[in-house]
Amino acid sequence: MRIGARLPHEASGFVYSCGMARTDPRPNYGSKRRIGPGGYVDIYDPQHPLARADGYISEHRKVAWEAGMLTDPSHHVHHKNHRKDDNRVENLEVKPGSVHALDHVEDRGWVTNQYGTWSVKPRDRRVSAPRPVRPCLFCGVQIPLSKRRDAKYCCQACNMRAFKLRRTLEGVA
Repeated sequence: MRIGARLPHEASGFVYSCGMARTDPRPNYGSKRRIGPGGYVDIYDPQHPLARADGYISEHRKVAWEAGMLTDPSHHVHHKNHRKDDNRVENLEVKPGSVHALDHVEDRGWVTNQYGTWSVKPRDRRVSAPRPVRPCLFCGVQIPLSKRRDAKYCCQACNMRAFKLRRTLEGVA
């Protein structure tokens, strides 16, 4: 019989470890692994760079970190088969948080968070339209209107040159 295994005829709740009965009701007491509140497997490793304040790290993040997949701690580790306890390297995928969130809501077609509920377009319709541009009135360089919608010049230098040109033309006339 395995050490630490529950005896089949045992009905009391005692767990035998090294031949001694343990009556502690906590099932993972003394273990370095636990199932966290979100269903993810946590490992106690307080020296790890990704460890939380309580010393635990999510196993899928640790596996991705050690495999060299996770280089930026702000990125998310996605389970391809959506099983939170399947932490094989081939089942994990590292993504930025925004892409990861869109992947999870794409099937549903809507998102709910603290700001409300809204619909999500399918990935193929999510291509952004070209940004509107306007030419600089002095040099002709294209100015993206995302900077300033009322911009007439691409930079301060063009603005000053146009001002000086206007001033000299007004002085001549």
